[in-house]
Amino acid sequence: MANEWKILAYSKTEFYGFIKKKDNKLNIYGKLNEDYIGRIKTIYYMAADSPEDSYSFYGGGMPYHNFKQAITKRENIGNVKVENNEFKITISIPNSYYEKLGTLFVGPRVFIKSDICKSFYKIDMDISLPYRFLSHPSIDSYSSVTHKLYKPNSPMFYNYIHGLPNRSQEQILRESEYPCDHKMPDNYWGSKPPL
Repeated sequence: MANEWKILAYSKTEFYGFIKKKDNKLNIYGKLNEDYIGRIKTIYYMAADSPEDSYSFYGGGMPYHNFKQAITKRENIGNVKVENNEFKITISIPNSYYEKLGTLFVGPRVFIKSDICKSFYKIDMDISLPYRFLSHPSIDSYSSVTHKLYKPNSPMFYNYIHGLPNRSQEQILRESEYPCDHKMPDNYWGSKPPL
């Protein structure tokens, strides 16, 4: 994960705030809306466990198969008390997971609710690791929370080489490295020739 990440603001019925990433932690700050001051005492939160470390480059950070598997260790589940109409939650960066029998990729997200609400609010974050998928849906009818311009729905998906300038082999190798900023290229291939 990149060390720098923009602050993500959120606003829900009972509370509002922002999420800030620092190293491998997420700090979720919140403040109660005026109508709920004094009524809410506890905030409950839930998110997928952090990505598992692995000795293999290809094994580390793979998404979980489903949400049940994603919360097995329960490291990002708990509650905090509201103090002075504010709260702060600190969790490990959650991993991605799949829904709908492995057809729907869900990036890192946090679920938050107050003690007077029955259902959780979802807050989606665009901080998943690039090129880490268990499946790659090629049919346009499959839905996905992640915006993918690179669905391989025809053989032309592998014909990206014609849009690239002439370069030396060294330039091609340097531009084909894993993204240092952990951002997935919009065209899937980035600057490297398709494989």
